[in-house]
Amino acid sequence: MNGLLPLVLFALQALAQDSAVQLDGDGDYVDLGAVAPGSAFTVEGWIQWDALHLSGCCDALIEAVDASGYNTFGVIYNGSSWQIEINDTTTGEGDSCGDGVALCVTDTPAMGTPIHVAGVVDGGDVSLYLDGALAGSTSFSAGPSFSGHTWILGADSDGTPYTSDNITGALDEWRIWDHARTESELQCLRDWSLTGGEAGLLAHWGMNDGSGSTAVDGTGGGLDGTLMGDTSWITSPMGLSPSVGGDIGCLDGDGDGETPDDGDCDDTDGSVWTGATEVCDGVDNDCDSVIDPDTSADAGTWYDDSDGDGLGDTASPLSGCSQPSGTVENDDDDCPTQDASACDLDGDGCLDDVDADGISDCDDVEECDGGDNDGDGLVDDDDPDVTGQSTWYADADSDTYGDPATTVVACDAPPSAVADDTDCDDTDGSVNPGAAELWYDGVDQDCDGNDDDQDGDAHAWDGVAGGDDCDDTDATVYPGASDTWYDGVDSDCLGNDDDDADGDGHASASHGGDDCDDSDPDTYPGAPDTPYDGLINDCDDADEYDQDGDGWHVDDDCDDNNSAVNPDATEIWYDGTDQDCDDNDDDQDGDGYSYETDCDDTDPNAWPGSAGWTEDCDPVRSDTADTGWGETGLGDTGGTGGKDDDCGCSTRSGDSGAWLLFVVVGLAGRRRWPHRQLARRQRP
Repeated sequence: MNGLLPLVLFALQALAQDSAVQLDGDGDYVDLGAVAPGSAFTVEGWIQWDALHLSGCCDALIEAVDASGYNTFGVIYNGSSWQIEINDTTTGEGDSCGDGVALCVTDTPAMGTPIHVAGVVDGGDVSLYLDGALAGSTSFSAGPSFSGHTWILGADSDGTPYTSDNITGALDEWRIWDHARTESELQCLRDWSLTGGEAGLLAHWGMNDGSGSTAVDGTGGGLDGTLMGDTSWITSPMGLSPSVGGDIGCLDGDGDGETPDDGDCDDTDGSVWTGATEVCDGVDNDCDSVIDPDTSADAGTWYDDSDGDGLGDTASPLSGCSQPSGTVENDDDDCPTQDASACDLDGDGCLDDVDADGISDCDDVEECDGGDNDGDGLVDDDDPDVTGQSTWYADADSDTYGDPATTVVACDAPPSAVADDTDCDDTDGSVNPGAAELWYDGVDQDCDGNDDDQDGDAHAWDGVAGGDDCDDTDATVYPGASDTWYDGVDSDCLGNDDDDADGDGHASASHGGDDCDDSDPDTYPGAPDTPYDGLINDCDDADEYDQDGDGWHVDDDCDDNNSAVNPDATEIWYDGTDQDCDDNDDDQDGDGYSYETDCDDTDPNAWPGSAGWTEDCDPVRSDTADTGWGETGLGDTGGTGGKDDDCGCSTRSGDSGAWLLFVVVGLAGRRRWPHRQLARRQRP
């Protein structure tokens, strides 16, 4: 029965850890309360999307929201890319990759598939990890502050509390750490459901409750989450392994700096690891399989008391965490230990065994007390059996500081000796711990072991051999120091422009430079600019959607790389370029026929098949409409003078000759028409 109980408890725990919360995208979210991480922290967890807002704006995964509804920090998917926002002070969070976004990574998550997401902030750097792999990172200048802010899982505020950008899908195992997790650390814990007791956790919502409206904070810190809307509990689709604590080989769960894989034999106890000091506590502190050895730091010292008189024998000390049989704690220098009756007290607090073996009183040795204790006629002599003597140090340069390498043991200080042992050069009276240091002269006047590091920041001045400190009068300035941009101080000694935070060679426009975005190294005057992406990388303030600067948007301009081509331009006919963007460069008169087939491309009435005499571009056919002349017959075709007005069949005297003359002249003109047509085609 006793062996069955742990199995039952483990099974119940595993069942509880197999749940998640389901959001339906309509007002559902989890209110996580006020979490306040520092300048370095990690937010991570699992999501399985059922649907995305592919139209509209976003899916807000997790956000820290201030009293105005703005995002101090947020991980968001906007339909085409992941975003991590830092101090976004607009209500349209996530609507573009230029709107208060510190990091933007183009990617499309698969629906119905679990994905692990982690946002890591480390000082002025922010990184996004997807399924344990780095997806993108960047730097920012102003870090978030979380005082009084609320963390929300699965929704955005947009000025109205948590009613927009709601997620449709399942959420499980969300955590906030008090430090920036590395890629290997994220991969180590990605597939585990934690206990909440792991070192470094600020908050842990394992979503293992399975019922009710509370998502319990497993750290015990009281940051329980509240399920809002009609958020429901489901069986988790993430497939995580439940931890019982100390069973994750790659995790330093107790924060002692060592993982079980490294040799920690109890990863739930921070005092236990392979380099720990062994103490008398019933625990194998140093993981050597020996509990409370005699060498434990707090082991006691015991003295043999074989005669049982309660007085120990100083000649036979024993060490151990527990008192051995036949020993006592005192070391009163028992006389014959085997014969308790041979010892009595003579009033001086020490055993006197003169009656047993003729040896004098055990404390009758010379002491530094101004008397002749051992009766040899000498007071406080220098015999090394003498107790209470002191060590004195030579002071050859008479600066009151002694040489630690030259010592004398005596009751009183010999000539030219002192009790101090801190002189680093006993041949030079100007060199001692009380002297004033003269920097960078090759002499350590004050004996502190330092002649090249005036500000004490552990970096020598770069003006001496091996030095690298660019300002040895300021302890906050040295290689590797945290550098605050735009303060005029090169704190990390890298020699870079303090007004050029992104290192692109252009100082910030807010600090006398010309860089319009000093947080993006790809943005500066003259930088390559990709048209129509919404980003003005070259800082020219030109319309991103009017590349040729002719005042016409790319949607209306048929050639946005040529300022001479736009709907307002003057068309130059027949040059192969449609200057006015009307899709016509070959039909000047707009009659539907290009100049290649139109006999007169300046006359909209002239085109093949037109009804006019000369406008029909046919050298044979006669006019059939505008003059009243017949086409081929001699009958009346509609003229105003009757049947004979078109000269087709005149009955009047003298008309036939005129008619014949007209026909001859007309035919002659028709024979000349191809030349006229060619001339028309050659017109500009």
